[in-house]
Amino acid sequence: MRTIALLLLLAIIAATIDFRHLLSILSQLSWPVLWALLALEYLFFLVEAMRLSRLFAGSYSLAYLLRSRLVAGVVGSSLPGGVGTEIVRALLLHKRHPLGLLKVLAILAANRVYGLLGFLLFIGGVLLLFGQNFAAKAVYVGVFIALAAVVLPFCLQLRLVRRSLVFLLRKAPVGRGFLRMLYLTLRRHTGLRSWLMVLGSSALGSGLMVGQMILVGRALGIELDFSTWTVIAFLSGVAAYLPLGIGAIGPQDFSLVMIARWLGQSSEAFVGISLLLHGVRLVSLLPAVLWMNDIFFARLRANNEKFQQSARVDSSPKGVQASTSKP
Repeated sequence: MRTIALLLLLAIIAATIDFRHLLSILSQLSWPVLWALLALEYLFFLVEAMRLSRLFAGSYSLAYLLRSRLVAGVVGSSLPGGVGTEIVRALLLHKRHPLGLLKVLAILAANRVYGLLGFLLFIGGVLLLFGQNFAAKAVYVGVFIALAAVVLPFCLQLRLVRRSLVFLLRKAPVGRGFLRMLYLTLRRHTGLRSWLMVLGSSALGSGLMVGQMILVGRALGIELDFSTWTVIAFLSGVAAYLPLGIGAIGPQDFSLVMIARWLGQSSEAFVGISLLLHGVRLVSLLPAVLWMNDIFFARLRANNEKFQQSARVDSSPKGVQASTSKP
């Protein structure tokens, strides 16, 4: 089903663009622009690793968080959306320092929630400062979005909200343990100092993503204002996490083509933006080749743990009695 959806998205994109015009647009790029895009990508990885280091309370080093991000990115490139990358990364982190797979998954999910709130805060600030060119009431929308992003996590401290969430968790048919762990993770970082660090790093990462979009867009000759680029980066980033393609390939491209039509811009230029972002993302993952054995050792360590657990059961008095009682 996912393959059919991907092929359908790619067929729609191919039917709406002129490949010769696309190649002529891409030929306008220069090497300094590509190097700048790659530098922004690594800066984004670093900011995210710093935020995760805070969320994991120092359980993992900054170097290993970056390393797991690269390795999981390579494996997740063949999995649907961004969910596959997070699952692979959770397995790597859990095998490195066992905190409980459920807890690691919950912290990575909380990291995505913080990233979304940080992007909303960034959008709110941009619309507040530069929204006059985007829409007539964008300033008021920006104030509302920014306040909602800042205040929402502190609502978890309210007794009524806590009781309501506990009631909903009890009624959840599946995933109660994961949802409970996610709630506890989000609530743990509602202190002012911790929240400022998490929200600030999320907003900074969002700014880096918008900077990439503006840099490549201007290099391809697309002239839009800052607030419009911010909204485009947010919509395409959300689409990239939809499990409809291979990694971000498919949904991100389709979303940018639809945005180009909405803005009355060249579809080829926006497809060029998407292709360049895919290419920079893949090139940034090349150092992961040095650590791909982490996947093998993670499996080996998991099998070793199962073997040791079975050996402990066999060596226990009950295990010995059971084995000797067999004919």
